[in-house]
Parts: sequence; structure tokens; C-alpha cells
Amino acid sequence: MGQLTGPNISGGSEEEERLHFRVVCKSIELDSGRVSAVYAQPIGTSPTDCLFIAHGVKSSMSSSLVSYFHSGLAAQGFLTVKFNFPYAEGRWRFARKPDRTEHLVNCYKRVVEETRRSEKPKGLFLGGISMGAAVASHVVADGGGIPGIRGLFFLSYPLHRPGSPDKPGDEHLHKISQPMIFVAGTKDIYAETKTMKSVILRLGARAQIHWVEGADRTFNKHKGREIYSKTLREIVQTLQDWVNSQH
Repeated sequence: MGQLTGPNISGGSEEEERLHFRVVCKSIELDSGRVSAVYAQPIGTSPTDCLFIAHGVKSSMSSSLVSYFHSGLAAQGFLTVKFNFPYAEGRWRFARKPDRTEHLVNCYKRVVEETRRSEKPKGLFLGGISMGAAVASHVVADGGGIPGIRGLFFLSYPLHRPGSPDKPGDEHLHKISQPMIFVAGTKDIYAETKTMKSVILRLGARAQIHWVEGADRTFNKHKGREIYSKTLREIVQTLQDWVNSQH
């Protein structure tokens, strides 16, 4: 994946002031340990909406793509939260297998609950990249009962296994009543275009798709850094417009 050129948030209070948000690191307690989370909080305003961005299977909240959307959306005035799943904590995280689905879902729920308690946002938008998007969908579809969820955003949703577009894992998505937006590259091997279009059609008006033409599952068109940065900025704008349209 090419280098991302999102906001630099390592410059301390002066840099935070320029970007209009501050970064707060937290440790959130689970039933079986703790996980790290990072909050990007807009300065000088009380955001009404909070966006959660969960990481993919072979990464952590520190991945460049997660960090880009975390900071890029915060710069637009949203409270954004990124966090680790339990297996992604610690020195040997990349040698570990992901936690079982129910543990991932419970972790996501706990982060949302803690954010509701501490930050008191009015609207919650659950999302993530790849596996993180799938976990977000199960948080709602499996009867999470979390109040205030206004929508879900799925970045590179893993709809099927590579080479098996005829076996989409979309059954639980039909249990979700909130609005959903899928953002997918047309060359994503986990979301063949014909299959994705069919799923969106069956989900009806509650779901929409934003295609990134010629992009893989990292939204990279492999046409250089400038094109990649432009593509990611356009996705941030798409998500901002979509969230604002839910009011």
C-alpha cells in the first residue's frame, strides 16, 4: 500500500490546534482484560455525532488506513474513535489469530458503551475496515440493543471469500434497520461488483454503495501517491455527506 498523506497528529498542542481536534488515548476495560482506544475530539465545539472505526484482521488501530479516516473525519468536526480488538494488543499481536466473533462483538460494544458514558454523543455511527466493518454489522444485527445508533459505514466490507462470489455472507445484514453505506473498490476480491450490487438491491433503500473505480480493497488505484491521496479525501467527503444526511 502506498504512503498515506493524512493529517499529522504527532505535533502536540500546536498541531492539534491547527487541525481543530485533540487526541486522547484511553484504556477500556473488558471482561477479560483491557484494550487501547484513541479519541479524536474536535476543539471548540461539542460534536453531536461519533464515528467508530474498527481495524481489519491483519492490522491494528495504528494502521495507516484506519488512522487516515480517524483523523480525516475528526478534521471535519466529528468525534472519532479507533480501538484495538484484544488480539491486536501487545508486542506479538501480528502472530496471533483474531478473537472469536462473539469476543470481537463484545469488545466493540464495550467501546461504544464507554464512549456513550464518557462523551455523551447524540448520534452513533458504527463502522470499520474489512473485518472491523463486519464486526460492526454484527454488533447491530445480533441484537446489541445500543441506543442512538443512526447508521453504519462499511469500508471494504468482506462480503465473500476470494473466488466465491456466489456465497455472500449477507444474511445478518437483513436484520439491520439503520441506514448503511458500503464503500468498495471495483477490484476488491472480497466484494465482486455483481455480488455487491445484488446484495445492495436486496437490502433496499436502507443501503447504498459508493464505488471507488479501479481500486483494490485498500482503495488504492496504483496510480501514484497523489491519486491515492485524492481518492481517500473523496471517501472522507462521501462519509461526511452521508452522516450529515442522516439528520
